[in-house]
Amino acid sequence: MASNHKQFSLGFPLPRLPRPRLRPHGIMVNTCLFQGYIPPTLEEVKKYADLYYAHWEDRSTWLIRRVKQFEPISPVANKIKMSYDVMFSELRKLEHRDGVLTLPLDWMHNKPFVSIDISGPWESAVCLASRSESARIATYYVFGWLNRFAGFLLDELTEEQIATIYRLLRGRDTSDHRRLSDWLYVVEKYNLNWPIGNGNTWYAWIANREFRLFFVRLCETFAMSVTLPYRQLKICARGLIKVSWNDSFMYQHEDYFGEYKRQFRQRVSNRIKASLTPVQFLLVRAIVTLSRGIVLLTTWFRSQMRRYGVVPPNFVISLVSESKLGFYGQLILPEAMRIDNVRCDTLKFDGKAQRITVRPNGYMHNGDGMKAGDLHYVGNKARLYITRGEGASLSADFRIQAHVKRGQFVLPALFASLAGLAVSAALLLMLIKFERFAFPQDISSMVAVVAILPSVMAGYVLFDREHEYVSVVLGSRRVLLVVSMIITLTAVFTVNLALVIRSGIFDKNEPTAQTLAYIDRLSDTAEVAAFVTFATHLVAFLVFALDFLVTENWRHTFSRKFHLALAWLYAVLLVCCFLCAYCWMGVSLFHWHGAKTKFFAELPGILYHQARIVWQSV
Repeated sequence: MASNHKQFSLGFPLPRLPRPRLRPHGIMVNTCLFQGYIPPTLEEVKKYADLYYAHWEDRSTWLIRRVKQFEPISPVANKIKMSYDVMFSELRKLEHRDGVLTLPLDWMHNKPFVSIDISGPWESAVCLASRSESARIATYYVFGWLNRFAGFLLDELTEEQIATIYRLLRGRDTSDHRRLSDWLYVVEKYNLNWPIGNGNTWYAWIANREFRLFFVRLCETFAMSVTLPYRQLKICARGLIKVSWNDSFMYQHEDYFGEYKRQFRQRVSNRIKASLTPVQFLLVRAIVTLSRGIVLLTTWFRSQMRRYGVVPPNFVISLVSESKLGFYGQLILPEAMRIDNVRCDTLKFDGKAQRITVRPNGYMHNGDGMKAGDLHYVGNKARLYITRGEGASLSADFRIQAHVKRGQFVLPALFASLAGLAVSAALLLMLIKFERFAFPQDISSMVAVVAILPSVMAGYVLFDREHEYVSVVLGSRRVLLVVSMIITLTAVFTVNLALVIRSGIFDKNEPTAQTLAYIDRLSDTAEVAAFVTFATHLVAFLVFALDFLVTENWRHTFSRKFHLALAWLYAVLLVCCFLCAYCWMGVSLFHWHGAKTKFFAELPGILYHQARIVWQSV
């Protein structure tokens, strides 16, 4: 039978590739390369299961130190760098295939890595293990756990049991995960806790409560592993392995057990519904829904405030140490930012909260006086450390508060707003107090040159090459500066036009009534523009002054201790400044009158009288 496909010649013979062999159940396996579908054999499980589990349970024998570094690169992403100080001399007993040893470093959530980079003592010879390789290591952990805690004899294992567990951990076969999710729902519904015996299937293992918790955690996470050249381990006894990637704060993913979790929540809801009357259940449900909505709205509002730079950035770093291994954490901010304060929000021993005492040297102690870690920060870098838990799990949450350097934007913007405030006040006084004057012809040019100075300063401040995260933090402040600059340019044009017309109109002998009315309307418009410019620069000046005071506030211990009281004091001063500006502009300059403005006209005198009474009483 003739073939319709065209044949192309490469000009050289193709090499003969090894033919893949078939495992049980018709699964093709590559025996030469450590990739693809490679479940461990029965002999390999018997040899390495206990070894890998003991190797992971006591990582202090081969892992000297681990450091996690956070570096924000944008409002929705940061760069994470993990550094592992490894004793390679303790890894020679692990499994190696084709001269390659797979080393599990840490447990990670199931999500893709972006821009991953790995380095080690042997440069490109250190690579990230594939999904199949990580599932292979996790399979060893499962049977190591069964052998150690359940008394399961590895001699009773079958190739089918190993392949099934490997497929579940690999996460490629959705049908297996669907069966697992359905079986999880059944065992949780009836609270099954079957004993594990020899010859059982994975259904009976899942029905055991302890194994179920352990296995579900393995399926929801994966062992981040790297491949190492086995021959080089004999040459290099100790070295560093560094893994870095970009992590997104807004990352969302569906786990394999989403349906199981939804069913569990529905089951809890049904139990509550059965114990309450319909009216009580509807009331409880409404309260829960309202509370959840308030929490979500508050969280969203806070995130948006921090995202657009209205509120200074706040970083929370969680560290969890092991029984025999501490944990280092680092935060590196852009060069234009400075860390103001670092504190420990929570400290827990095996989930129980402990009282924290941070000494002036940065060392943390719990209620019993035992050292729990230390925190230090200088410039744009913070170093955190949690000691080993001495048989318990130690966790802590660190909150880091930071601000942009004052010289980067705050001080230039403060000076620009101050200059704009002075120029706009001078323009307003000139228009109102000297309304009937005939100005010389060159007054308009002088006004334009002087009034454009704040805009030039603002433009110099706005355009700067800086870190993307710093630009986002300063976003709202830059918007305020841009608005004040645009309003200043508009007011300059309007005031300049009004001065030109008012200066030249009196050269005519008999101006018409229509011309005079036009001039009056234009003068009123110029006064309003000058007033709006003055108010905008006043707001900008107060905002930048407040930002400057807050930045200076966090640099002192007294201010950090009473930051809430000082925040209320700043708010009261801000309100008083706005009221005084309103009264001065409206009553003194525009000569407002009437019962409605009497209060604002008398407000400064009332405040002065009350302050004098308080001072005399003290």
